Amino acid sequence: MALSKIPNKKSIPIILQGALVCSKFPSFTYKIVNHHTLVLTGEIRPTSFSESYKVEITYRFRKFPKVKILSHKIPDDAPHTFGNNYICTYYFDFNIWNSKMRLADVIVPWVADWLNNYELWQVTGEWYGRSHPKHPRSDENAA
Repeated sequence: MALSKIPNKKSIPIILQGALVCSKFPSFTYKIVNHHTLVLTGEIRPTSFSESYKVEITYRFRKFPKVKILSHKIPDDAPHTFGNNYICTYYFDFNIWNSKMRLADVIVPWVADWLNNYELWQVTGEWYGRSHPKHPRSDENAA
């Protein structure tokens, strides 16, 4: 069965999540830590005009993935960040992410979208990505 034809009815094991990401995004590599945590590292270039960003996605089985930018220092006042170069790609309280979803089809594209909006924010001072009004920084559009 091809990786793209895997049914999406049960939680996807972390080793399969790693294989799916690396299959779709060849710049990524992965390792499994403590049998239940997947650490993916790879390059994302959000647009053809963008720089390439090295990112790390840490996914503990059935938990929310955490995303960190490794290659660039993200300013502490950047919108939709948690500090220490961790970025916010979705609103956790809405339970948008679940373990039946594929990191390759959801999280990696969301990271690329965040990076694209980050680059626009750096130039314009406005955040063009989606925001939720309850997000603690939703009204902060500029540094």
